[in-house]
Amino acid sequence: AGELGAAGYLPVELRGGGYRAKELKAAAFSASDMRVGGYLAVDMKGAGFSAAELYSNGYSAKALRDGTFVARDLKPLGISAGEMKIAGFEAINLRDVQFTISELKEGKYTATELKVAKYYADELRGAGYAAVELKKANFSGVEMKSGGYTSTDLKEAGYTAKKVKAAGYTAADAKEAGWSIEVLKDAGYEATELREAKCTAAELKMVGFELRELRAAGFPTPELQNVGYGAEELRAAGTSLAELASAGSSVADLKAAGISAIGLKAEGMSLADMKGAGYPLRELKAAGFTAAELRSVDFGADELVAGGYTVKDLKDAGFTNADELRGAGCTVRDLKEGGYGTRALKKGGYGVEDLLAGGFQTKDLREGGFSVNELKAADMTTEQLWAGGYTADALKAYGSSIEELAQVGFSVEELVKANFAASELKAIGFTAKTLAAAGKSIKELHAAGYVAEELRVARFKLSELREVGISAAELLELSITVSQLLAAGFTPSELRVAGAPVHTLRLAGISDEQLRVAGWTAEQLKAAGATAVALAQAGYPFEELGRAGYSAEKLKEAGFNPTQLRQAGFSAKMLELAGYTGVQLKGAGFTARELKECGLKPSICFTLQELKNENFTPKELSTEGYELKDLKDVCSVAELREAGKEVRELIKAGLTIAQLRLGGVMPTELRESGVTVKEFRASGFTPDVMRQSGYSPTDLKQGGYTVREMHDSGFPVSLMRDHYFKAAQLREGGYSLQSLKAANFIPKELQEGGFSASDMKAVGFSAAELMNAGFAVNDLRVVNVSASALKEAGCSIEQLKSGGFKLKQLKAVEGVELSDFRSAGYTAGQLRGAGFEPKDIRDAGYSGEEQRSAGITAKERKQLGDPSSELKLSGYSAVDLEDAGFTAKQVRDAGYSALELTKVSFSVAECKLAGFSPQEMRIMGFRPKELKDGGLSLQEIKTAGYPPWLLRESFPVWLLAKAPKSAHLSAVTPRVVVPSKSTSKSAMTLFREGVVARISSPSCTPHMSPTNVSRSSPRSAPSLYEGDGLLGTIAEAEMDANSQAMAPSIIGPEEPHAEPHAEPHAEPPIPQAIPPPSSWSDFGLTVAAALGWTENPPSAEPGPKE
Repeated sequence: AGELGAAGYLPVELRGGGYRAKELKAAAFSASDMRVGGYLAVDMKGAGFSAAELYSNGYSAKALRDGTFVARDLKPLGISAGEMKIAGFEAINLRDVQFTISELKEGKYTATELKVAKYYADELRGAGYAAVELKKANFSGVEMKSGGYTSTDLKEAGYTAKKVKAAGYTAADAKEAGWSIEVLKDAGYEATELREAKCTAAELKMVGFELRELRAAGFPTPELQNVGYGAEELRAAGTSLAELASAGSSVADLKAAGISAIGLKAEGMSLADMKGAGYPLRELKAAGFTAAELRSVDFGADELVAGGYTVKDLKDAGFTNADELRGAGCTVRDLKEGGYGTRALKKGGYGVEDLLAGGFQTKDLREGGFSVNELKAADMTTEQLWAGGYTADALKAYGSSIEELAQVGFSVEELVKANFAASELKAIGFTAKTLAAAGKSIKELHAAGYVAEELRVARFKLSELREVGISAAELLELSITVSQLLAAGFTPSELRVAGAPVHTLRLAGISDEQLRVAGWTAEQLKAAGATAVALAQAGYPFEELGRAGYSAEKLKEAGFNPTQLRQAGFSAKMLELAGYTGVQLKGAGFTARELKECGLKPSICFTLQELKNENFTPKELSTEGYELKDLKDVCSVAELREAGKEVRELIKAGLTIAQLRLGGVMPTELRESGVTVKEFRASGFTPDVMRQSGYSPTDLKQGGYTVREMHDSGFPVSLMRDHYFKAAQLREGGYSLQSLKAANFIPKELQEGGFSASDMKAVGFSAAELMNAGFAVNDLRVVNVSASALKEAGCSIEQLKSGGFKLKQLKAVEGVELSDFRSAGYTAGQLRGAGFEPKDIRDAGYSGEEQRSAGITAKERKQLGDPSSELKLSGYSAVDLEDAGFTAKQVRDAGYSALELTKVSFSVAECKLAGFSPQEMRIMGFRPKELKDGGLSLQEIKTAGYPPWLLRESFPVWLLAKAPKSAHLSAVTPRVVVPSKSTSKSAMTLFREGVVARISSPSCTPHMSPTNVSRSSPRSAPSLYEGDGLLGTIAEAEMDANSQAMAPSIIGPEEPHAEPHAEPHAEPPIPQAIPPPSSWSDFGLTVAAALGWTENPPSAEPGPKE
């Protein structure tokens, strides 16, 4: 196979020769060629080709499946589910190789096929399958519900309500889907389910549900009544009377229905409703209602009495108003026997006479609330009232005098209880002692005028006498002793006011402290013999003892400390004379100066700091013996200097530079003492102070002062620059860019100093200045310096491009030459994309080829005046020029060949006018008919080189036919030269070697189809005539991969008079289409037989125009 392939044999020939696919694969034939040669996918698979190789070389999915390839082989090839389905694969095959259900749906797999493939309803729903599709696939209602389909989906798909119920959908679901209540009832939904689905009782009754079912479904009685069910029906269905009543059935209706009061009471009907319905009182009494219950519904006493209830029943029922019972015919005696007391009868309007006549006593009347006045009005005497239990207080309230009450026998105790005043009782002769025994208090008796002596006889205690206000003086007049009075609770203070001598109280055991508290002065106690020590112990303050005339020495003996003596007004000198030391005086709060004034030396007991705190001057402290080394720790530098101390002395004494600075010493003074700048800085001298003292920024810098410190102290930038400080130093020290600019720092210095382009732009530096400072274009672009500004500053377009500016930004810059863009490296396409016009791009110097590559059309070039020849040189096709409006002549003049014009749509007339020859128009693809219609003559068309059979579509045969040139063509009997069957070569091989079939009958004109001739072939179909006779050579066939049909081709005529076994042409012409085998019988020979086709010769389908 390899050798034959190298010799030019095609796979179709090798296949006809019996070669297997494996041999051709080994001979390096491509899968594509083998497919064209008719090898099936199963052959190719056996030869070792993979599914991927076969699919990429034109084998269809179906061909691969027929070739025993499985879905797993085809899935990695990217073959869609739709192609797989067409190829005959089932859904289960695709599922096994991980095709998604969505892909299967897109591939037109039905729900039935997917169900067979074990897909569930929820998966199909997720993929978008409608419920109706699943129904066709015989999915049950249960499967549909578990798959998430709604009842509406099932109804629309044609499922019955009964199946929907069986699937587990609720009545609410089914109702929502649109089924009527009647249909739902027929489907088996119960009343309970339909009620849950918001169906009313009326709707359910209408479709035939019974009352029993409606009650079981939980419909309330009111709703059942509203749909027409009566109380009797409801009662029969198990509705209680209470439910009927609460549903609106009146008790009157129930009474009319014959229900007794007993029955209604047993069912819990209210008494009020039963009364309102007209049940008589006796019937209600028989039903067990009490008088109290009947009274609660407004039955009167007369009705209850008439109904058989007793007075006790009425009383128990709450009839407390005797007037009601009186109106009902009850007597006082009846009421008394029924348990009504005088209080109730009194409220009922019965008078004293009525009650007395009814058997009640005075005591009863008193207990019933009758007043003394009411009884007196009935002529009762005070004695009768007293006998009836009325108190003296009650009789007193209604006018009985104390004398009357005393005469009828009221005791002093009762009179006291009646709140008669002690003065009234005293007036009728009662003594203080008697009244006291009857309960009158000493206070009342004292207020009634009983004197101390009478009260003392009544055995009241001295303490009680004291409490009612009897003074100690009065009691002292009764010979009561001080000790007795003190024991009775009289205070020393009261006794002092009563005039008791102080010595008697001291003798009675009252301490000096108590006497002090009672108000006796120290002077009085001193006169009574009390010592200073005793009085001090009694708590008399030092001041009072001092006023009493005790000396400091006596007070000291009494234990008073110097502080107390000082607070009492004793001077330091007096205390010093009393024997107190300086330390004691200091502890008492005396100041150092006070001690100094009384002749004591303060430094003995006061520290240096304490003396300083008392404003002792350095000079005074020096007189106390303190030296400068001591004073420096407590005195300020200023104070020491005021005292005349020199700076050198202060430094020698150990004061630091920092301390001297705080004392106001300036660097100029310290400089003379050899203090360095570094020491000044360490001591806290600020740069501004140093500057005032004559130090320069350079001095300060050498001494360690930072630029930041000098900046914060107000050093001007100009001064710093004069001392050679760099921009970077000043920036780090806090100086602003604006200040440095004002100090005439140049941009370069500022840039080197670390200022950014953004900073410098913000303070007004121009683009040119920034460029001169050394900033890159990209830096300036980032800080929004425009391309125009940079262009004005001298930047080229190339620099701006390198700096990151977009082409559209550069396009907006004024004054840029178009050629600059080209010089900057921009392509024509980039300019075109940035909005440049075609003229701009041309003017920028871009070549025609570059302009075409940039998308500038031939039409735009034509509008700019470019000739067609230049457009051809730029690479535009003839079609581009035709679309641009160039004429056929202009296109021809541009140098396009006829072959390049095969795709233009110029008419024959335009081409003829442009000067194209018939031969060129044939190459351009025009058919003879088109040339004829375009005005060309037969002779002109013949010069184009069309074969006669192609000319027949436009001209009759008789115009084309000529007399035969060879005598042998006149023979009637056709003869055919056929190779011997004994040869080992195949028919195809023999035809390749030049074996021809010569038909010598002039009448055998082949019926050729012009549609089989290729218009676009660079070679015209060779003439089928030898001279004007018929001669042809069958040379080659082409295998169609799909139909596996053989389409024979014509190579061309042999040389005149060639022998049958002549050698083939070294390079045969390109094959052209020949007529279908159905017309070959006109040749007088079954050419199929010559080719080895024994039956069913293939048909040659017309090819495309090209």
